[in-house]
Amino acid sequence: SDTVEVSEVFIRTYGSRDGDGDDAGGGRNGLSEHYDVSSSATCVVALEGAPAAGRGGLYTVPRGPGPNCAVSNHPALRQYFPLSPGDGVVHTWDVLHGADIDP
Repeated sequence: SDTVEVSEVFIRTYGSRDGDGDDAGGGRNGLSEHYDVSSSATCVVALEGAPAAGRGGLYTVPRGPGPNCAVSNHPALRQYFPLSPGDGVVHTWDVLHGADIDP
């Protein structure tokens, strides 16, 4: 097909929503590693500047060498994207990724 169709959009917020540094406002500081198995591609767009300031954000975990290698989710292997507000990253369903935000 020559067309792309957006089938689902959701907004996820991270960090404190109440502004006082704790999580009482319902914010979250991350999302554990996962695959987006229900979509062929996903686009993540930064809505604020924490990732550009080096305080975490979207990350991927690289695959091991070879098609059947296990993936380690050790934090030292995370590859972060320095996204400014409005910047986006598109990835396919088979990219292991997560989010980690310094409060």
